[in-house]
Amino acid sequence: MSDTLPTSPSPGRRRAVAVSLLPPGRGEVGRGVEPPRSPGSAGVPHPSHASRGAGGTPAPPGKCGRPAQGRPRVDLARRAALFMVPGWNAFGDGPLRGIDGNTASMDRLERTLTTAAGHLRSGLLDNEQQVKTSIILPILRALGWDDADPREFRAEYRVKDAGANVRRVDYVLLDRDDDSPLVFFEAKAVDRADARAVDQLFDYGSNRGVPFLVLTDGVRWDFYLSMAHGRYDERRFYSLYLDRLDKVTEHAEFLKRHLDRDRVRSGDARRAAEDLHESNRKRERARRAIPDVFKDLLRRPDETILDRLADQVRARCGTRPEAADVEEYLRDVGTRLKDMTVSESSRTSEPRQSREPEPGRAAPSPGASATAPAMTRSKIAGFVFDGEEVRTRSSIGALAEILKKFHDTVPGFMERYASETKTNKRNRVARNRADLFPGRPHLVEQYSRDLGNEWWLNTDIPSGVAGIKKLIETACEVAGVRLGDRLRLIEE
Repeated sequence: MSDTLPTSPSPGRRRAVAVSLLPPGRGEVGRGVEPPRSPGSAGVPHPSHASRGAGGTPAPPGKCGRPAQGRPRVDLARRAALFMVPGWNAFGDGPLRGIDGNTASMDRLERTLTTAAGHLRSGLLDNEQQVKTSIILPILRALGWDDADPREFRAEYRVKDAGANVRRVDYVLLDRDDDSPLVFFEAKAVDRADARAVDQLFDYGSNRGVPFLVLTDGVRWDFYLSMAHGRYDERRFYSLYLDRLDKVTEHAEFLKRHLDRDRVRSGDARRAAEDLHESNRKRERARRAIPDVFKDLLRRPDETILDRLADQVRARCGTRPEAADVEEYLRDVGTRLKDMTVSESSRTSEPRQSREPEPGRAAPSPGASATAPAMTRSKIAGFVFDGEEVRTRSSIGALAEILKKFHDTVPGFMERYASETKTNKRNRVARNRADLFPGRPHLVEQYSRDLGNEWWLNTDIPSGVAGIKKLIETACEVAGVRLGDRLRLIEE
């Protein structure tokens, strides 16, 4: 049976013939998504009616006497008809968006993120253009953005920086109604997003009043509110790592809420970002207040604390201590904590080299210098161990693979390495993930990597590549391997 798509009254509309052989209730192959109707063409046959004949009666049975089921067949005429509907991908990848503004399904977004994670884990993305093509653009399409429509998406967008110099932003998402930029995207190659990239992005965005900024190297995505108060790191309201396959659903929900085309255009995405940013600020203020409040409790302990500590001492040794002894001890601890805080403050009061750290590093103090540092462009791209070359996509990846090699070849290596690299506040490696940052679960989620051998790696490493090299040197000492001999690093 064939249906004819009637010509729309609007000028310039085209005519096509389509054969409808899709199963009932199914639009796109295998996904349960129905393509939207073309505007002004009420007579367009809908794929969900494909198995019905004229007047809505069931279509004739198939060769076996049953209604046609199984894999739907869509002929070239139907493909041609779908091509005329804006935003519909007739080759089976689902709708980029319907003309009514509906965005792609969560199911498609999760599949896109899973594919992206696979690309990132493959180690094959070695330049910025590959990151754009294989990671960023597919995700934006799955969020409903049409990168072929210059009314809402443009690449290499011209903008003037604070010095009135013309620069280009990698991608900009636009309001179709007034051509105003809504989101600036700055893309970098994997492991190449540094402090200068953040400075550059804010220079572009703040100068144009663009509320939403995204910096990504494909793996890490940092989301900023450009007009918020504070340092750049304080305006960052979220960071996610797309190579985490166990976080695909969580990432999809966040991206849907904050980068979905319709939510960005309506302002809902910005309001959600502002709410999250404010929630983060409140949490951070509370977190920073904990040490001072704790020290006050130690210096002036109330009866509840004294009794609890006394009870625990009695449970441990069988004798309850005198209240005066407990109070004296707590005051002494409070004094020592205060001295440690003063000493730490004097060390960190010296000017820093950058107002914004490399993503993933500690933020500078409010009085830090705004001078941009000379950032190193080198990274550890792999290593050669006993003649076998191993390539990695990042310096941290190289460290992780080296630790796994030593674990496999040197008995007791991980236990000794854990002891050698342990500090008062954190463990560099641990069997229990929570032990990487004792008492600080919010850091565990962000800075941990599964080594796949029942051990976890703490990825919050100061000093960037230099800090990673130092940890590799320590690993070589523990393993009894000479760096530069049996183990050689591949640096780029």
